[in-house]
Amino acid sequence: MPKLYKISQEANNDYDTYDSAIVIANNEEEARYIHPQQFLNDLDNDEKWWESGYTRTWAHPEDVSVVEVGLFISNPSSDKEERVICSSFNAG
Repeated sequence: MPKLYKISQEANNDYDTYDSAIVIANNEEEARYIHPQQFLNDLDNDEKWWESGYTRTWAHPEDVSVVEVGLFISNPSSDKEERVICSSFNAG
């Protein structure tokens, strides 16, 4: 059953970076690999966002802290697979 997790990072605290997000994942390891910018999680190829230079706005998964927040109860009428509920972006 999916859960809600707070993901955060302190490795990249420059401007135009994310510092945290609330995400839906099946476990802590899966949550660690979610980027707060939703479209990066939906890439159609085998290239992963952390191998594509997108760590400039976030952090490498090994630098991400994960805390379980609670269970996720899905809406059966929704067909969306969004994994990022909300995120915190530090614009410069």
